[in-house]
Amino acid sequence: DPNKKLYDERLAESHRRMLDELALLDQRRKEEEERYAIVLQDQQARLAEEYHRFQETLDESARQTRNEKLQFETLCREQDRLTNDRQIKMATLIQAWYRGKRIYRQYHGEILKRAAPTLRTIAKKRKKKEQELANAAKLAKIQEEKRIEKETEQNVETNSIPLPIDNIISSPLPDTTNKKLNQLPRVPSSTETKEIIPPKENTIKKKNIQPKPQIVSKQTSSSILPTTQILQLENPIDFIPTIIPNQR
Repeated sequence: DPNKKLYDERLAESHRRMLDELALLDQRRKEEEERYAIVLQDQQARLAEEYHRFQETLDESARQTRNEKLQFETLCREQDRLTNDRQIKMATLIQAWYRGKRIYRQYHGEILKRAAPTLRTIAKKRKKKEQELANAAKLAKIQEEKRIEKETEQNVETNSIPLPIDNIISSPLPDTTNKKLNQLPRVPSSTETKEIIPPKENTIKKKNIQPKPQIVSKQTSSSILPTTQILQLENPIDFIPTIIPNQR
């Protein structure tokens, strides 16, 4: 039958095409498997390398952590040792302080008793030295005052010049004025100053109170008129005559 023959040919051709396609698919599968195997190997190698790197990183981190832990433990032990040393030193100092305080209380009276004569001697020496310095200062002050007094006396004796008789101004005052003027404070001589040494404060007060020495000259006339008073200054040019009114 020609139809059956054609059918068989077409069926055989269809089987060949299917076998060819199967062979092609099988070849493609093998290629894909080979390519997948290569990719898988690459991925496995890369993963293994990353795993190895991660493992090294973990090992390094673990080693650093262990080292830091050891360092921290060492620092803690050192700090504990220093703290213990400080506590021991502080305890020793406190014990020594209490011991010294106890010894001080025990021997304080005896030390003061032994040192009292020396302290008294030192105080006496210091007081004596202060007294000597005060006496020396007083003596120097007195000598300075004597020197000033001598210079003043010499200046007064040298500069006192009597006025001429024409410049005499008569005053209608009684003789009581002469007595009052004659009763002016007298300047002590150098011998009297040597005999009586006043204290420092009294000397300063007297020095401030003492007036300047003035020469009072008195001239009496043969008549019954009252006497004339002339105040002679150190410089005759500065002389200004004054008439004192009657004192009633």
